[in-house]
Amino acid sequence: MHRSRRHGQGIVELVLGGIVLVTICLLGMDLITLVLANSTNDTLAKSAARAAANQESQTYAQQAAQQVVFGFAKSAIINDVELSAPVSYGQIQVSVETKMVVSVPAPFPGMGQFTFHAKAVEPIVGTKANI
Repeated sequence: MHRSRRHGQGIVELVLGGIVLVTICLLGMDLITLVLANSTNDTLAKSAARAAANQESQTYAQQAAQQVVFGFAKSAIINDVELSAPVSYGQIQVSVETKMVVSVPAPFPGMGQFTFHAKAVEPIVGTKANI
């Protein structure tokens, strides 16, 4: 009888430990996804800002940044990508803001989608030379 109780206790401990371990692994997977998505959004904003900085006017800069964002390949995790504000084209620099909506692979209740915002500023290099 004493031995049977120990065996049952071991199974309960194994099941509870497994539940905790699986939960921690799923949370870790979600966190890694969020870190990579944030990095991807930062890179997208920088690429769009570089494309905009190579243009000669606000209109062309907006179009170039929009092309970079439209060319971004969405996935099962990345649901939506867009410019979150018009391109700011100043005298010496251009500013681009992007927004990315991400779904985590193992969502916990109330935490299925996250929205990331990124802003990148680049010096304008696409101006005509005054000769």
